[in-house]
Amino acid sequence: LSANALNTLYGGYEGETPLKRKGFFAAGTKDIRAQLIGNVESSKPNAEQPIKWGGIPGSQAVSNIPIFRVSEVMLNLAECYLRKGDLTNAKHFLNFTAQRDPDVVMPSDASGLETLLKHERVCELFAEGFDFYDLRRWGETIDKGNSGRFDLGNFAYPIPSTEVNSGFGVVQNPDTFWSPK
Repeated sequence: LSANALNTLYGGYEGETPLKRKGFFAAGTKDIRAQLIGNVESSKPNAEQPIKWGGIPGSQAVSNIPIFRVSEVMLNLAECYLRKGDLTNAKHFLNFTAQRDPDVVMPSDASGLETLLKHERVCELFAEGFDFYDLRRWGETIDKGNSGRFDLGNFAYPIPSTEVNSGFGVVQNPDTFWSPK
């Protein structure tokens, strides 16, 4: 990647992009993933940003970002087994990422495992574009401050106009920015 690399995207805002997810790493944590948020410019002490993909020598704007990560696959498997009710396998696959924090305690019940799974997805996959889809899949809402809460399940992508105009009776998703009111 070059112009659209993560470092370019975050660095384009002078490194001052707020990272709400940093709160998931408690002060004094032993979780090694907390080191993936840092300051890349000493002249801006409060300008923290993700430093997962550090770029190549000589250009922080050029990064090789993996398309598939084993961690994501393991967390997906853990979630599938958890939904299936197979807590033994859910724990096994969840431990792949949970072991990065030596203080983590593996819950024994489904509710505790679900809470840990959600925490692990945030800590392991932050700044990789998974939040929207995770929250939507889990049926959670986003706090929009004075605007209230937003239910991601109500968001629908537009159907491409070539499909709508194909003559096969496909209609645009209702109540979207793309459909007539």
